[in-house]
Amino acid sequence: MQLDLKGRVKNIPERIVCSDTQDGFVKNVSIFELKRPFTDRDDPIKQLYKYINLIRKIKSLKINQ
Repeated sequence: MQLDLKGRVKNIPERIVCSDTQDGFVKNVSIFELKRPFTDRDDPIKQLYKYINLIRKIKSLKINQ
């Protein structure tokens, strides 16, 4: 994540790549398209927490399947 001089987020990705590894080997790679990318009006710290929470939610959904 990059910030401009005013602290706004730039270059917001349209996809998130999540990978699962075990013993140093990649087991699974998933690419998730963001239907509505987060806007650069969001606070950068809140933006980071949104990404972290989204990744946690995706991983918990995969575990429960």
